[in-house]
Parts: sequence; C-alpha cells; structure tokens
Amino acid sequence: MLEIDLNKYNNIEYLVSMSIYSNKNKWWADNYFGSDLFAKKDKLSKETQNEVKRIITDSIEWIVEDGLAKDIEVDTEIENKSRLNYSVLVRKPDNNTEIIKGVWNNE
Repeated sequence: MLEIDLNKYNNIEYLVSMSIYSNKNKWWADNYFGSDLFAKKDKLSKETQNEVKRIITDSIEWIVEDGLAKDIEVDTEIENKSRLNYSVLVRKPDNNTEIIKGVWNNE
C-alpha cells in the first residue's frame, strides 16, 4: 500500500484548491477525494449558495481530520446571478491562519 506523508505538503492553498476542483471519486489514490462542485449548474439562489458551501466544506474536511489544520471555516457570498464568491479560512496547528478565496460560476 502506498503511504504519503501529508506533513510534507504544507501548502494549504494547494491542498484546498486541489480538493475543491478535483472530480469526486475520480482520484486513483482515494475514492472520496474531491468535490462535485464542477458539475453543479443550478440557478444561483440562497439554496444553491448553501449547497455550494456544503460541497466545499465536505471536500476539505479531510485536512482537519488528518491534522493539517485545526479548524476550517467556509463563507460564501452571491455576487450576481451567475457568480458566487467563497473564502476558506484555515487555522493551522500553530494557530496561524490562511485565507483562500475563489469563485464558483454556474455557467
């Protein structure tokens, strides 16, 4: 079995982005890695905003479970009818924080 030392991957922005934008269940090393965000094309509404937040949160919770972060908070904001901005605040084990921002577009 292949083992990877995740402590060598200290670029949290890379891990978060990889988790959000990789196709869920399509990565050879882990059946649960990734998200379904790329496939979501629903009309932007409060319900869709909540669903996108859930998808992002679910895709990155492994970072906390594996001890690479103490806590993660996801915030979303509808900018217009087709654009939703998100930010991920990551509190690292040393209590330093990092914010990763991105955009989801339903088109």
